Amino acid sequence: VEHPVTEWIAEVNLPAAQVAVGMGIPLWQVPEIRRFYGMDNGGGYDIWRTTAALATPFNFDEVDSQWPKGHCVAVRITSEDPDDGFKPTGGKVKEISFKSKPNVWAYFSVKSGGGIHEFADSQFGHVFAYGVSRAAA
Repeated sequence: VEHPVTEWIAEVNLPAAQVAVGMGIPLWQVPEIRRFYGMDNGGGYDIWRTTAALATPFNFDEVDSQWPKGHCVAVRITSEDPDDGFKPTGGKVKEISFKSKPNVWAYFSVKSGGGIHEFADSQFGHVFAYGVSRAAA
């Protein structure tokens, strides 16, 4: 799963949590992880300092996580030739016009007028949509 999916349904920024753990911060001390497990998480502007000072360890095997909220659909945008077994294909991108909304977000590795090299990864974009149900997403 791409991390924006997790961020939307679990409200946990996985790359940020991984960096924190890599810096030596215990996972039980990361505010978003604590919130996901229903623990006091400090809150407020200075959440990290508050959490670091007041947090107590907990056993992940002994507590239940919060249920994920809603649904998120992830779509990969690729440049492939369906008539040639979906092999990557190059070409010029004439136009990309996408406006993010509160429940829909996207990013692309090319811009309008740019090009995709035939030997590059065929994926050049992602679109993520969130909703309270799969149909809404």
